[in-house]
Amino acid sequence: MFRTVCSEPSRTSPIINMSYWIAGLCLLLFSATPVSAGTEQFSTPALGAAQLAPHVAADERYVIIDLRSEVEYRIGHIPTALNIPPDHLDQHVDTLRRADTVVLYCTVGKRTRVAEQHLLAHRLGNLVHLQGGFGSWIRGGYDIEKGVAPTAGPN
Repeated sequence: MFRTVCSEPSRTSPIINMSYWIAGLCLLLFSATPVSAGTEQFSTPALGAAQLAPHVAADERYVIIDLRSEVEYRIGHIPTALNIPPDHLDQHVDTLRRADTVVLYCTVGKRTRVAEQHLLAHRLGNLVHLQGGFGSWIRGGYDIEKGVAPTAGPN
């Protein structure tokens, strides 16, 4: 269905590994359920997983922001996505402003809506959101990465 790329070997205790396993199972089960909320709740244009996929590896004009927690990010994320939880967005506003397109996503949309409103208040006009969140990416069968990847540094 989809290929997983592991970017870091696991050298954690069995309890932590079990926590990741349980969290991953919950994420996959939750992500497999289609989201019933419509895009009318968003203020930014929607981008489908199929529209985003060609830009993931090759297009530096797209900056993909995973708004989920570090634990959720480690379990699986879109390749090239930067992990910036909503409460750290202020540190990255100037950097995000320079991107051609900033793609926001979380699991189903709640954190995305909060982040988009926050960034729109900073007058960022280059925002789009991943329609259906990370769940739509998984349902589409696209590659995911696991483990830690670079986060966006402060401006």
